[in-house]
Amino acid sequence: MSEALRMHRRITRLNHIALMAKPGGHDLARAFYVDILEMQEVVLPPELLKDFDLMWFRFLDMMIHLSFTNDFVASPVGRHICLEVEDVLALRSKLETSGHIVEDQVLLADRNRFFIPDPFGNYFELMEFKNN
Repeated sequence: MSEALRMHRRITRLNHIALMAKPGGHDLARAFYVDILEMQEVVLPPELLKDFDLMWFRFLDMMIHLSFTNDFVASPVGRHICLEVEDVLALRSKLETSGHIVEDQVLLADRNRFFIPDPFGNYFELMEFKNN
């Protein structure tokens, strides 16, 4: 084993995922991340406020950092973030009732799942393992 590998510290957790959004979409972001997915909006550190147009959302001990930028690029098909959730079928119903279009893909025997874009085209898989 090389010295560089021996010196490497193990990754301890995922801290955040950085996503892009179209400028001006703050209310859409709150409606999706807070109202639908029930994440908590986090107050930004003051050092970031003057130079960046961001929103942060917390779930468990992780966050999604949403950057509102003119350089926004939609996520390519297939690139997604998978969130394991409780009562995924109730969440699906909540999304559909709110006008969101969910997408089913290959059915898997051990889980219920579906895919959905956020209001900016960032793609999510929402899933829950079935009780065996």
